[in-house]
Amino acid sequence: MRRVSRHVPRDIQFKVLRRDNQICQICKKNVLYEDIEFDHIIPYAKGGPTAEHNIRLLCKACNKKKKDDYEDAFLVDNFHELMSDPMPISFLGALLDAVRFFLDFENENGRQPAIEDYNTVFIDKDGEIIGDIVKGTVDKIVSLLAQQNHELFEECYNPLQFRWGFSYGQIHKIKDTIQKYGCEERKLFEKEIELVNHCGWYMEQNKQNYDRWKLK
Repeated sequence: MRRVSRHVPRDIQFKVLRRDNQICQICKKNVLYEDIEFDHIIPYAKGGPTAEHNIRLLCKACNKKKKDDYEDAFLVDNFHELMSDPMPISFLGALLDAVRFFLDFENENGRQPAIEDYNTVFIDKDGEIIGDIVKGTVDKIVSLLAQQNHELFEECYNPLQFRWGFSYGQIHKIKDTIQKYGCEERKLFEKEIELVNHCGWYMEQNKQNYDRWKLK
């Protein structure tokens, strides 16, 4: 088995190999031992952690074809192109509720929720079960905030961890976050919107959204 990336330790490689059952996660074909490669789902350069939940097994051909641009390859096709309008600032509340569910479930059950667990709670206004979408979004948030991604969010990394519940296990209000860390309000707003956009949900950093965000 070749170490394709110096950023992926051997123990994580073996865990991913067992988890993915030696099947390429793009083409879904069995991969020959000598063709196994390991890929950051959220690229390392984009702040993706070198952790088991952010590493997948690919065949050599699929890994070679994979684009380096994370948004073009994974986010735009899945979300941005499906939406004609930006998400309203109120959508942040829905994402925070999803993360709160994740944190509470993990604390109570000792494991992360599966799609079936999300399906019991998350249903859209048309009655459609959307557990797979919610889980995919929460997993991206976990990958971005539960690990050490200081480069992506700069001085707002620790405040965002605190606000989204990954430092004390519970969601916090904006005013409490600013009071604790003394971060600049506008900067925190911009980085929180960046977090949402990195997860595939387009939200604008305009004055109207900023004014509404401050009230939350």
